[in-house]
Amino acid sequence: DSIMLGYWNMMAETGWYNAASKIVMAGLIPMGLIGASFYPALSKFSKESKERFQRAWDYELEIMILLALPLVVGGMFLAPKIIYSFYPLDFVPSILALQILILTAGIIFLYRPFYDAMIILNQQAKTFWITMTGALFNVILNLILIPKYSLYGAAVATVITNFLILLIIIFFTRKFTFI
Repeated sequence: DSIMLGYWNMMAETGWYNAASKIVMAGLIPMGLIGASFYPALSKFSKESKERFQRAWDYELEIMILLALPLVVGGMFLAPKIIYSFYPLDFVPSILALQILILTAGIIFLYRPFYDAMIILNQQAKTFWITMTGALFNVILNLILIPKYSLYGAAVATVITNFLILLIIIFFTRKFTFI
């Protein structure tokens, strides 16, 4: 997104977008820690018991949902205070970008357990193609949305792309695993 904003010489917009994006990335830290905590147990259960794997995986997904909801809702409502806490007043355009991008964090929280399951259950090639499809789709959406909507177009493209990835990973997980 930043590279494509820069390509169209939208330097101020790139800064505003990156300000919001960095806050969203910080919000993903708990997801990474939880995913990393579940990974060894899921890996072990995948070899021992489908039922134990499913229970642990369900629990991970529940935790991710419970964390994603307040992150998204809180991020939406608190975006002005968050931006003003870290950046000067001329970063006002980052507020709407953060409100849009925070949806991405919620979506990523939701698809992390699916990605982990696909990798643990030996479906790595499929996750690669899902990621590549998302990257290509994001570039296409950016080509359409950035010239017209600037940083907000890039943010919407990111949300739509991650939602597409969520739908595909759910479909593939259900089709190619026992989950």
